Amino acid sequence: MNGLIITGEVELGKSLLASSLQEVVATILGDTSIGAAITDETGRWLNANAAYCNLLGYSLEELKQVDFARLTHPDDRGLSVQWKTDMLNHRAGTTVFEKRYIRKDGRVVWARLNVIVLRADPASEAVRFLTLAEDISSTKAAEELLRQRELRFRSLIENALDMIAVIHTDGRFVYLSPSVDKVLGYTPGEMEGRPVNQYVHPEDVQTVELSLGELASGAPETVIGRFRHRDGRWRILEGVANLLGNGTEIVMNSRDVTEWFEAHGRLQDSNQKLAQALAYAREATELKSRFLANMSHEIRTPMNGILGMSELLLTTGLTSEQQEYAAAIHLGTTSLLTIINDILDISKIEAGKLGLESVPFRLSEAVEDVAVLLMSSASEKGIDFTWNVESGTPEAVNGDPVRFRQVLLNLLGNAIKFTAAGSVRLNLAGKPEGVNRVRVAAIVTDTGIGIAPEQQKFLFESFRQADNSTTRRYGGTGLGLTISRELARMMGGDLTCDSAPGAGAAFVFTAVFGRAEGKACPRVGLESYTADPASLSGRILLAEDNQINARLAYRILTKAGHTVHIVADGQQAVNAFLHEPWDLVLMDVQMPLMDGFEATRQIRALPESSSVPIIALTANAMAGDREACLFVGMNDYLSKPLSGSLVLSKIAHWLRWRDTLKAPEAPPTRL
Repeated sequence: MNGLIITGEVELGKSLLASSLQEVVATILGDTSIGAAITDETGRWLNANAAYCNLLGYSLEELKQVDFARLTHPDDRGLSVQWKTDMLNHRAGTTVFEKRYIRKDGRVVWARLNVIVLRADPASEAVRFLTLAEDISSTKAAEELLRQRELRFRSLIENALDMIAVIHTDGRFVYLSPSVDKVLGYTPGEMEGRPVNQYVHPEDVQTVELSLGELASGAPETVIGRFRHRDGRWRILEGVANLLGNGTEIVMNSRDVTEWFEAHGRLQDSNQKLAQALAYAREATELKSRFLANMSHEIRTPMNGILGMSELLLTTGLTSEQQEYAAAIHLGTTSLLTIINDILDISKIEAGKLGLESVPFRLSEAVEDVAVLLMSSASEKGIDFTWNVESGTPEAVNGDPVRFRQVLLNLLGNAIKFTAAGSVRLNLAGKPEGVNRVRVAAIVTDTGIGIAPEQQKFLFESFRQADNSTTRRYGGTGLGLTISRELARMMGGDLTCDSAPGAGAAFVFTAVFGRAEGKACPRVGLESYTADPASLSGRILLAEDNQINARLAYRILTKAGHTVHIVADGQQAVNAFLHEPWDLVLMDVQMPLMDGFEATRQIRALPESSSVPIIALTANAMAGDREACLFVGMNDYLSKPLSGSLVLSKIAHWLRWRDTLKAPEAPPTRL
């Protein structure tokens, strides 16, 4: 008690008994802040100072009317009776205890009481009790809060799934939570006082010791190690350790992560197996790509001879019957080439090796190129075929004109194929999208057989057509629309269909291109090589190992007035280039001894070789073939089977470029 503490009984003389009680209170505690009150042996209040009245919330007059027991908390009344009895029976002259009062406003307050019995003489009955009271409610509230916190903390510790341990810095367990039984199978008493290392795997002792030793810096430390379970198994525990404020003890919260590590190990094994499977899949895809490239070469090489020779044959004097046979051979070979191209395209798409170019071209020219190709087919069937580019459509764009025309050609070709009578129309519109892009929509409509709703869901699947009969009636692989949709999506757009049986069909093809200046767009369609090829002739070195293809190229070139020298491999091509001047080189890519790539590298290393155009001749048609040719120093690329008119036009184009090398202008765009 912060104020006056009186011990022992106080003896009062008769003169003091005759004094007023107020004088007693004033004499003993007249100016103290500690509550003071005098009660008789029955508990009746005789007097109290202001501090005591404030403690209980009553005035002195009110307090005199209230029974002492009424102000005492029910749970503490027995205690009050006990000390009163002891004091009356001379067993105690003074007592100190804590009790709860019930204030006038109903609140409960705690007080520490020092009660002294007042007697006239030792043998007399007690006449009065002097009580000194100190309000300790805030202290009790703090103690209760601390107790609740301790209870919560202990409850957390005792019910925690993690193992909580206190470890002395000398390496002994000082305390373990009950959860150690669930984690390691021991009771806390079995481990407390024992060295930590007694339970750590020998291979992990150094790691655990180092981790705990790092705590001297004050930062929490993660501890991972294997601990022995009662049943002999090793369990992997992961914990966070902190140095306590006393500097001699460490608290560590650990959990069993054995299953996690085992699952992680299984996951790593699965990932490793998955990585191996992916590697095998990539290898299989690469092998597939190589196989397709080889098959492309093996198929296109003889097809080049068949197609080229039949084209030459048609230019000779034939009877009508011979003309019919030669035309049939040429048509059949062309159809076979279309099928091969479709299969190669879908394979390249599946392998992710189909790339798009980005060159400037004119939309109207691309539409016209496709329309001109199909006009005769529509005319033969009596179909009204029209096309339109809406006004306001940007003229020049950056994109892949070849693939753009491929999609239009497929859609218009299908429309004409599946329309017996009526019309086929193409409407193309474009509008700016943002600052540098153009969104183009091409709508192809026809009055053909139409497509049933249940068949439309298979329309864009590989090797599927509206129904099996269409393949027999109209031909085709069923790959065209699949390829077209993939190309549309690669161009940032899509391909959709709206149709009904007997009501024709409407296909909407959208694409997004970059904007380009019109003057920067060379003609890249059917009129790319419009100059008369016969107006130019030159000395041409032809490197080709296939005798039929070499003979075909020789015939085409010599008939056009060129001088041709044939070599059968890359080494011969290099030797020929060293000994004679040439205006142009036609270089097959796949040849024995030295391929066309290495031959080109060696030729380009020679002085003055940069002025001689080298054009690749290859039966490969996979993604990257053209780029590979240009990378080693070739100027252009021709894929077999070769078209005589295209070969001659390209040669004329590059011979003109060679003739203008002395001019300061830049070389022409690669075609």
